Amino acid sequence: MDIKPVGVDTGPIANPQLHEVAEEFEALFLDIVMRAMRKSVTKSGFIDGGNAEEIYASMLDSEYAKLMSKQGVSGLADNIERQLNQMQGRHAYKPPRLAPP
Repeated sequence: MDIKPVGVDTGPIANPQLHEVAEEFEALFLDIVMRAMRKSVTKSGFIDGGNAEEIYASMLDSEYAKLMSKQGVSGLADNIERQLNQMQGRHAYKPPRLAPP
C-alpha cells in the first residue's frame, strides 16, 4: 500500500520541460531573495571569514534555493507553470503541491 501525504500533487507532469524551467526560475528568484536577506544582516566584525566566507555563503544560499524550489515552498514554479500552460492552450488544472509536513 502506497501512502502519500494529503494535498501533494502526485499526478503526471503535463510538460516536464516547462516544469523544470519553472522550478529553475523559482530557484533563481529564491537565490536572489536569500542573498538580499544575507546582505541585510550586519556583521559584528568579531569573526570575519573574509572572501572565502562570502563565497561559501553564496554557494550555500544557491543550494538552499534549489532545495526549496524542488519542495515547492513558495509555489512560484507551480503558478508559472499553470500560467504558461494556459497561454499555450493547455487548460488542464494542476492543483498546487504542498510541502510534506
